[in-house]
Amino acid sequence: MLRYALLLIIIIGVVYRYKLTLQESIVIGCMALAIDAIMSSTKEIFEPFSPNIRLNDVVYSGDLLLLKNGLNVLQRGHNDSQIKIAKPLAKSQTNLSKLRIENMDNIGPIRYGQEIYLKHNALINNRNLTRFIKYGPRLQSHQEGTVYNLFKLVKLAKRDSTGYVKYGDQFLIACADQDGDKIYLKLEKDNSISPEGIIEDAIVFQAELLAPYTSNNLCVKPGEMIYS
Repeated sequence: MLRYALLLIIIIGVVYRYKLTLQESIVIGCMALAIDAIMSSTKEIFEPFSPNIRLNDVVYSGDLLLLKNGLNVLQRGHNDSQIKIAKPLAKSQTNLSKLRIENMDNIGPIRYGQEIYLKHNALINNRNLTRFIKYGPRLQSHQEGTVYNLFKLVKLAKRDSTGYVKYGDQFLIACADQDGDKIYLKLEKDNSISPEGIIEDAIVFQAELLAPYTSNNLCVKPGEMIYS
């Protein structure tokens, strides 16, 4: 409302200053509204990011989170590293400890379309270590190395969006270093996930914040369980 009030004041000032006719005033008003509409539609691109101020409801690189599909969550198999969509566990909801989305610089908000990693931690030889989620014939957790681990998020409501990813948004996950139509994560009949779905068959995810990013949020806290 404030934006439109200021816009009206500017238009009245221009009309008064240059003594415009009614027709000229209407043209000026329409141009102003058109410019305002364009700027509003691209707000997600131009919205500033400050390292000292956290934006509300925005997913940040390194936030600890859940990836949900309806009432189910992303986790791994009980006896293997195959990623599944399954009912939340009783206490921790997921056995992918400290699950997070990270961009290449691991800083600031996550944007749609940018290359990202899906990371988690695991207790390996009594050590709390970072591991990747990677794709092959099926998604697998507990992976190392820097191949087959680049993803990107695609906003369901606006597939060409490059704006910030927000908690509660519905989005798809695609393989960022693959071309073609069959690059989206797809739920298979056994609840495992393949990386070769078309966009119409892709899993619709939502992110739920567990803990915002801090420099020590990968440390094991008293009473916290890290899955192996």
